[in-house]
Amino acid sequence: MSESIPFSPVPVDEEGVIHVSAVVLADGAGRVLQVRKAGTEAFMFPGGKPEAGETYLLAAVLEVAEETALTLAPSDLTCLGLRRTSAANEEGQALAAAVYAGPVLADDVAAGVTVHDEIEELAWVSPSDVDEEGSFPGGRLAPLSVEVLRERP
Repeated sequence: MSESIPFSPVPVDEEGVIHVSAVVLADGAGRVLQVRKAGTEAFMFPGGKPEAGETYLLAAVLEVAEETALTLAPSDLTCLGLRRTSAANEEGQALAAAVYAGPVLADDVAAGVTVHDEIEELAWVSPSDVDEEGSFPGGRLAPLSVEVLRERP
């Protein structure tokens, strides 16, 4: 279930909840970009935690640039809502993620995506390759990724 989110700053004090922005970026074949941070096992959408006073939207744009070197404008993103799942890498924590759909990336742009910052690995995942446990041929997906990818055709 998703909640609509305004362009307002992220709530500061919600105990046990990690707030993030996540961006769904697909290539022309319908595969979706997933990244894995160093020291973690689960692949997830590019994005991250907003800094104090940042909106989810601004955090989405900045985090994608930091992690993939892709430059997106806020107007390139469509808000899909706020999703709540369990956190992939923080045991016992919940996740509140503002999920945005980005533009479909041209083949040459998608092929040129590289990892930056704390990102160790990337994968282009076809939603049809994700099994019931959230695994795909290259690894395991975060709960948010599994939920969103199951809704894609």
